[in-house]
Amino acid sequence: TGGTSAIDEVFIDGHVGDFVFGFENHTVGNVLIYPVTGLSPLTTYYYRLRAADAGSVSVNSNTIDVTTLDPCASLAVSPTNNGPVCDGSTLNLFANPSGGTLPYSQFQWSGPGGFTAGTQDVSFLNGINGLYTVTVTDNIGCTVTANTSFVINPLPAINCGGPLGVTVDEGQCTATVS
Repeated sequence: TGGTSAIDEVFIDGHVGDFVFGFENHTVGNVLIYPVTGLSPLTTYYYRLRAADAGSVSVNSNTIDVTTLDPCASLAVSPTNNGPVCDGSTLNLFANPSGGTLPYSQFQWSGPGGFTAGTQDVSFLNGINGLYTVTVTDNIGCTVTANTSFVINPLPAINCGGPLGVTVDEGQCTATVS
């Protein structure tokens, strides 16, 4: 009653004596949860616990193993676009990031004809058919890259023997004969 808990040892890969700095015989106070920081991702750590109070100390627990997670595993990007569109229309690229550690710190697009941009979503006239690639970086430096393929359809060719007007309105091609 009224005792404290202590982390007896935190060690890596099962080697007693290979302690995580600052956690050998580390007293944590009267808590149920205690964060252990400075651990490497995708590494198995082993630890033992014991309880102590003013007059006595328990024996160590059995060794418990925990494998840390990859902090970048949840970062994803699913780029899309508004294609196919008619020649002369606006190209819209959407990064659609998810997961990771917010906020996202960087977006980098590249594509045909030397195209580059540095925003999450991009709109511009007269895009080029092809593959557009986006790389997203989250707040802790994790990166993920994915592509979207953009298709531009040529304007329709109509031979009607008279004056022909063709207009393009955001993906819709309209031909009028007068």
